[in-house]
Formats: sequence, C-alpha cells, structure tokens
Amino acid sequence: METVFEVLWLPGEAGLDAGELTATASAAVLVRLRISWFDTDSARFVLAGPARRIEHVDVDPARAGHLVLAVGMQTAAIVRRRATARTRCGGGAAG
Repeated sequence: METVFEVLWLPGEAGLDAGELTATASAAVLVRLRISWFDTDSARFVLAGPARRIEHVDVDPARAGHLVLAVGMQTAAIVRRRATARTRCGGGAAG
C-alpha cells in the first residue's frame, strides 16, 4: 500500500541529490511523492522510485498534521498526508 504525501521542500536544506527532485532557492516547491511504507515504530519512510531513504521523521507540533523528514541531521522536507492509495486487492472504484 502506498500513501501519497504532499511534500513541502525547504530551500537550501533539502539534503537530496538534485537529480532526484529539484527545489528552487527562491521559493519552496510543492511536489508529490509516493511513500512505499511508513513504520510508526521506527518512524522511517521508504520513498518509492529512485529517491533515497529518509533516515527519520519527527512530528512537528507547531504544524498540525505535518511531519518533518530529515536526512541525517538536515531537515529534508515538511510533509502532510493527502490521500491513501487503495491496495491491489481492493476492487473499489476510483474516486
């Protein structure tokens, strides 16, 4: 099951390779990523596709419903949950 998150990259603090996703220095860029899984016990994301593993994620109490992703000690992004994809076994109609 993949969960779609709306990702707000923080300019100058992305910590990701430019070839993976781009962030402009002038303004935060709103992009969408697919997260292949999120383990609530270890608080780890694995991003679908070529993007690297996010090392940890912290809940930001100042931003309700948002999570702060980090690569090492650098903040990589602020994300918020947008929608949950249906599992392959689910036969429901798309919304």
